[in-house]
Amino acid sequence: MRITVLCPDYPPAPGGVSDYARRWVQALAGEDITVITRPGACEDAGVRLVPHSGWGMSGLGALRRKVLDTRPDVVVLHYVPHLYERRGASLSANLLAWQLRQEGVPVVTIAHELYYGRHEGLRFQPFGLWQRAALWPLFAGSARVVLTVPDRLARMRRFFPRWRARFTLIPVGASFEPRAAEPSWRSRLGLPEGGLLLVFLGLAHPSKELGHLHATLEALSRAGIEARLAIAGGARVDHPRAVNLGFLPESEAASLLASADLVLLPLADGASTRRTSVINALAAGRPVVSTHGANTDGTLLEKGLALVPAHDGAAFAARACALAQDPTAREALGRAGRALYEAEFDWAVLTARWRTLLTEAVQKAGRVGAQGGQPA
Repeated sequence: MRITVLCPDYPPAPGGVSDYARRWVQALAGEDITVITRPGACEDAGVRLVPHSGWGMSGLGALRRKVLDTRPDVVVLHYVPHLYERRGASLSANLLAWQLRQEGVPVVTIAHELYYGRHEGLRFQPFGLWQRAALWPLFAGSARVVLTVPDRLARMRRFFPRWRARFTLIPVGASFEPRAAEPSWRSRLGLPEGGLLLVFLGLAHPSKELGHLHATLEALSRAGIEARLAIAGGARVDHPRAVNLGFLPESEAASLLASADLVLLPLADGASTRRTSVINALAAGRPVVSTHGANTDGTLLEKGLALVPAHDGAAFAARACALAQDPTAREALGRAGRALYEAEFDWAVLTARWRTLLTEAVQKAGRVGAQGGQPA
């Protein structure tokens, strides 16, 4: 199967979508894959990279020609409005999906984000209305749209009943391979003997309730619990016990995560199956304190995470303090999280689902048979 992947962000560009796009490509090894992305992306064995600049409307024609030149059986489009247009007023990728459908090329859209949510503040809502309107050409042009959380799947089926059958659910997988713990992290972070290593991974974003992290460090200090919070990514917390590391190479981020005594992930929309930070922590078998919000599939994630209501910083801090003082509970939570990962989010599980979905899209479009071949 000849697959062309569209994703402006690709390593070494930082961010969850960038890391996930590369991991997705690696998971589909064995297929004939071309990635169209910004110049300077990492070279991977068996993957062709096609550089492209100008992802907005002015570059739409050139992007369309590059896609068609790859003679794809199927195009996989990673969608976040901000990937394609400054400030998130996306339309170019949306129209491209519609144009490719006219050419007989099936497009499978991975909908990481669709529009600004209400929880992100009033000042973003004008753009949110535009982003909602722009979904029409995107969904009209997509053979399938992969959502990553059940709540969003239900909403899209309700709002776009005409295309209900196009929407499906596949969670994200881990964006990097679990690694062994690295004891040197404790000394590097100035953690005293017997102290707890707390970890937060992620960008600074309105959906990250970073104030909960500050509240947790304050609560631990009052309880006399020695701890350090290592923050990797674009987020920052100003506290004497917080160490802001910035963006780390994948190997270091993975070893830091594996070294954590407790992972803290306060999210305004809740822990969900769209968050690579959540899935990476489960894959590493680390105990996680997170939040239950609009995007949380509680029946699934409560099996492997310690969840408190979103927006409740006191409850978050209290839960983290309780686990900080109970190593047996932390160990049990970490085991439960790893078991959940193996059952639901391991790439072996997800790749099988992806291969089936892509093959069905290709066959329905009449491009190739299940075993590959030349475009019709």
